[in-house]
Amino acid sequence: MGCVDCGGDNNWDNCDALEIKKGNKPAVLIAPRFPGTKKAAMDDTGVVLIVFWVVVVNPLVGYAIGERKGNVATGIILGLLLGPIGWLVTAMCFSNLQKCPLCSEDIKPDAKICRYCGRDLPPPVTAK
Repeated sequence: MGCVDCGGDNNWDNCDALEIKKGNKPAVLIAPRFPGTKKAAMDDTGVVLIVFWVVVVNPLVGYAIGERKGNVATGIILGLLLGPIGWLVTAMCFSNLQKCPLCSEDIKPDAKICRYCGRDLPPPVTAK
């Protein structure tokens, strides 16, 4: 069985793919090479940067957006799974926060005392 990339001539040095060799034959095709060179099209630095962006940056931006909306978990999960699209979805989601009737700051719906002005909040009105 020959190389998938070069058409099976078994001349691994002419192949345009970077492979892990077992003996004198490749075991796994891992990354394309630039034609005529031994240099990989994407080296380890590129992979590390992509993984860093997906695993660290996307959730942190999602956290920052979700914190302002009161949906931290939603921001982190959507940021991790969808990246910038998740940021937009999180930013467009409805907020879990309500406005204090006395100082107009955003507070949690279950709050009994406003954390900004320190005043007691009126009890929530329930529909009958």
